[in-house]
Amino acid sequence: MGRFDDFYNTKEWKRLRQKKYCDADGLCERCKARGIIREGREVHHIVPLDKDWSRRLDYSNLILLCSDCHAEAHERDSELQKFERFWEDLK
Repeated sequence: MGRFDDFYNTKEWKRLRQKKYCDADGLCERCKARGIIREGREVHHIVPLDKDWSRRLDYSNLILLCSDCHAEAHERDSELQKFERFWEDLK
């Protein structure tokens, strides 16, 4: 996992991530395609890094997702994502 952690801390990734976030207007692209407006939180690699490391900085391999869509994409639910949903439900 160290290789991925190192990558996510690079200037190149941080710049590309910011560009994707700005280009998507900060909105989850999957939700927006379904007519739902939700804040995007995660820039997600469509083809995962462990499947094709060479696409790690490929802009066309990125999508901005909300926490729920990101969890769905990874078929998981982190404690942070559970907490964020809980907090959103309280608002």
